[in-house]
Amino acid sequence: MTRVAGEVADGLFVHPLNSPEFIRSTTWPALQEGFARAGRTRDGFEVNCQALVITGYTEEEVQRAELHTRMQLAFYGSTPQYRCVLEAHGWGELQTELNALSKQGRWMEMSQLLDERMLDTFTVRCEPPAVAARLRARFGAVVDRLSVLCHATPHIAHPEQWAEVVAALQAPSPGVGDPHVVTG
Repeated sequence: MTRVAGEVADGLFVHPLNSPEFIRSTTWPALQEGFARAGRTRDGFEVNCQALVITGYTEEEVQRAELHTRMQLAFYGSTPQYRCVLEAHGWGELQTELNALSKQGRWMEMSQLLDERMLDTFTVRCEPPAVAARLRARFGAVVDRLSVLCHATPHIAHPEQWAEVVAALQAPSPGVGDPHVVTG
Protein backbone atom coordinates (compact mmCIF):
# COMPACT_ATOMS: atom_id res chain seq x y z
CA MET A 1 0.00 0.00 0.00
CA THR A 2 2.85 2.37 0.76
CA ARG A 3 4.33 1.83 -2.72
CA VAL A 4 0.93 2.55 -4.26
CA ALA A 5 0.71 5.75 -2.21
CA GLY A 6 4.05 6.77 -3.70
CA GLU A 7 2.70 6.07 -7.18
CA VAL A 8 -0.65 7.84 -7.04
CA ALA A 9 -1.25 9.78 -3.81
CA ASP A 10 -0.29 13.23 -2.63
CA GLY A 11 0.55 12.01 0.86
CA LEU A 12 0.63 9.22 3.40
CA PHE A 13 -0.58 8.86 6.99
CA VAL A 14 1.87 6.68 8.91
CA HIS A 15 0.08 4.38 11.34
CA PRO A 16 0.64 5.04 15.08
CA LEU A 17 2.53 1.73 15.45
CA ASN A 18 5.73 3.20 14.06
CA SER A 19 9.27 4.22 14.84
CA PRO A 20 11.70 6.51 13.06
CA GLU A 21 13.80 3.42 12.28
CA PHE A 22 10.85 1.67 10.61
CA ILE A 23 9.94 4.80 8.67
CA ARG A 24 13.53 5.15 7.42
CA SER A 25 14.09 1.47 6.63
CA THR A 26 10.68 0.46 5.28
CA THR A 27 8.28 3.34 4.64
CA TRP A 28 10.63 5.67 2.74
CA PRO A 29 12.10 2.94 0.48
CA ALA A 30 8.57 1.79 -0.42
CA LEU A 31 7.54 5.36 -1.20
CA GLN A 32 10.66 5.82 -3.34
CA GLU A 33 9.76 2.67 -5.30
CA GLY A 34 6.28 4.08 -5.89
CA PHE A 35 7.65 7.44 -7.00
CA ALA A 36 10.01 5.66 -9.42
CA ARG A 37 7.25 3.42 -10.84
CA ALA A 38 5.15 6.48 -11.59
CA GLY A 39 8.08 8.53 -12.87
CA ARG A 40 7.45 11.20 -10.29
CA THR A 41 9.39 12.91 -7.53
CA ARG A 42 8.60 13.54 -3.90
CA ASP A 43 7.61 17.13 -4.70
CA GLY A 44 4.18 17.87 -3.26
CA PHE A 45 4.03 14.59 -1.33
CA GLU A 46 3.45 14.92 2.42
CA VAL A 47 4.14 12.28 5.06
CA ASN A 48 2.01 12.68 8.20
CA CYS A 49 3.06 10.56 11.17
CA GLN A 50 0.78 9.75 14.05
CA ALA A 51 2.98 9.96 17.15
CA LEU A 52 1.97 8.32 20.42
CA VAL A 53 2.88 10.46 23.43
CA ILE A 54 2.77 9.33 27.04
CA THR A 55 2.66 12.38 29.27
CA GLY A 56 0.66 14.05 31.99
CA TYR A 57 0.80 16.70 34.67
CA THR A 58 0.25 14.27 37.55
CA GLU A 59 1.52 10.77 38.26
CA GLU A 60 -2.05 9.48 37.90
CA GLU A 61 -2.35 11.04 34.43
CA VAL A 62 0.97 9.53 33.33
CA GLN A 63 -0.01 6.08 34.62
CA ARG A 64 -3.40 6.29 32.90
CA ALA A 65 -1.77 7.43 29.65
CA GLU A 66 0.77 4.62 29.80
CA LEU A 67 -1.88 1.96 30.44
CA HIS A 68 -4.11 3.17 27.59
CA THR A 69 -1.15 3.47 25.24
CA ARG A 70 0.10 -0.01 26.17
CA MET A 71 -3.36 -1.39 25.41
CA GLN A 72 -3.49 0.44 22.10
CA LEU A 73 -0.04 -0.79 21.10
CA ALA A 74 -0.90 -4.35 22.14
CA PHE A 75 -4.05 -4.22 20.01
CA TYR A 76 -2.08 -2.93 17.02
CA GLY A 77 0.62 -5.53 17.61
CA SER A 78 -1.98 -8.32 17.61
CA THR A 79 -2.95 -7.45 14.03
CA PRO A 80 -1.15 -9.65 11.48
CA GLN A 81 -0.72 -6.76 9.03
CA TYR A 82 1.47 -4.89 11.54
CA ARG A 83 3.78 -7.80 12.27
CA CYS A 84 6.35 -6.25 9.93
CA VAL A 85 6.75 -3.29 12.29
CA LEU A 86 7.44 -5.60 15.23
CA GLU A 87 9.77 -7.73 13.08
CA ALA A 88 11.80 -4.66 12.13
CA HIS A 89 12.75 -4.43 15.82
CA GLY A 90 13.18 -8.15 16.46
CA TRP A 91 9.78 -8.66 18.13
CA GLY A 92 7.92 -10.51 15.36
CA GLU A 93 7.02 -13.49 17.54
CA LEU A 94 5.21 -11.17 19.94
CA GLN A 95 2.58 -10.63 17.24
CA THR A 96 1.62 -14.31 17.35
CA GLU A 97 1.24 -14.22 21.13
CA LEU A 98 -0.72 -10.95 21.12
CA ASN A 99 -3.02 -12.25 18.40
CA ALA A 100 -3.79 -15.43 20.36
CA LEU A 101 -4.54 -13.45 23.53
CA SER A 102 -6.77 -11.02 21.61
CA LYS A 103 -8.90 -13.91 20.37
CA GLN A 104 -9.36 -14.95 24.01
CA GLY A 105 -10.28 -11.40 25.08
CA ARG A 106 -7.27 -11.17 27.40
CA TRP A 107 -6.61 -7.48 26.73
CA MET A 108 -4.93 -6.56 30.02
CA GLU A 109 -2.49 -9.46 29.70
CA MET A 110 -1.63 -8.28 26.20
CA SER A 111 -0.66 -4.84 27.45
CA GLN A 112 1.65 -6.36 30.05
CA LEU A 113 3.71 -8.08 27.35
CA LEU A 114 5.07 -4.74 26.16
CA ASP A 115 8.31 -3.97 27.95
CA GLU A 116 9.96 -0.60 28.53
CA ARG A 117 12.13 -0.91 25.41
CA MET A 118 9.04 -1.37 23.28
CA LEU A 119 7.37 1.67 24.81
CA ASP A 120 10.49 3.72 24.17
CA THR A 121 10.58 2.46 20.56
CA PHE A 122 6.97 3.26 19.71
CA THR A 123 6.19 6.27 21.91
CA VAL A 124 7.56 9.50 23.28
CA ARG A 125 7.46 9.42 27.09
CA CYS A 126 8.25 12.63 28.92
CA GLU A 127 6.86 15.49 30.96
CA PRO A 128 4.74 17.98 29.00
CA PRO A 129 7.40 20.73 28.71
CA ALA A 130 9.73 18.27 26.94
CA VAL A 131 7.16 16.99 24.41
CA ALA A 132 8.03 19.41 21.59
CA ALA A 133 11.78 18.84 21.76
CA ARG A 134 11.40 15.07 22.03
CA LEU A 135 9.04 14.91 19.03
CA ARG A 136 11.33 17.11 16.95
CA ALA A 137 14.36 15.00 17.84
CA ARG A 138 12.50 11.81 17.05
CA PHE A 139 10.62 12.71 13.87
CA GLY A 140 11.98 16.01 12.55
CA ALA A 141 14.21 14.40 9.94
CA VAL A 142 11.78 11.68 8.79
CA VAL A 143 8.29 13.18 8.35
CA ASP A 144 6.64 16.38 7.18
CA ARG A 145 3.74 16.57 9.61
CA LEU A 146 2.87 15.10 13.01
CA SER A 147 -0.43 14.21 14.60
CA VAL A 148 0.05 13.89 18.36
CA LEU A 149 -1.97 11.11 19.99
CA CYS A 150 -2.05 11.45 23.76
CA HIS A 151 -4.29 9.39 26.04
CA ALA A 152 -3.69 11.58 29.10
CA THR A 153 -5.95 14.25 27.56
CA PRO A 154 -3.84 17.04 29.05
CA HIS A 155 -5.54 19.47 26.71
CA ILE A 156 -8.81 18.88 28.58
CA ALA A 157 -7.54 18.68 32.16
CA HIS A 158 -4.95 21.46 31.83
CA PRO A 159 -5.86 23.63 28.82
CA GLU A 160 -3.70 26.61 29.77
CA GLN A 161 -0.59 24.54 30.39
CA TRP A 162 -1.19 22.36 27.33
CA ALA A 163 -1.49 25.52 25.22
CA GLU A 164 2.17 26.15 26.03
CA VAL A 165 3.07 22.68 24.75
CA VAL A 166 1.12 23.29 21.54
CA ALA A 167 2.84 26.65 21.04
CA ALA A 168 6.24 24.98 21.51
CA LEU A 169 5.28 22.28 19.01
CA GLN A 170 4.23 24.81 16.41
CA ALA A 171 7.16 27.21 16.89
CA PRO A 172 9.96 27.05 14.33
CA SER A 173 13.15 25.43 15.51
CA PRO A 174 16.15 26.57 13.44
CA GLY A 175 18.55 23.90 12.30
CA VAL A 176 16.23 20.99 13.02
CA GLY A 177 13.91 19.28 10.59
CA ASP A 178 10.59 20.66 11.67
CA PRO A 179 7.42 18.82 10.81
CA HIS A 180 4.19 20.79 11.02
CA VAL A 181 2.39 19.59 14.14
CA VAL A 182 -1.28 18.83 14.66
CA THR A 183 -2.27 18.10 18.23
CA GLY A 184 -5.28 16.24 19.47
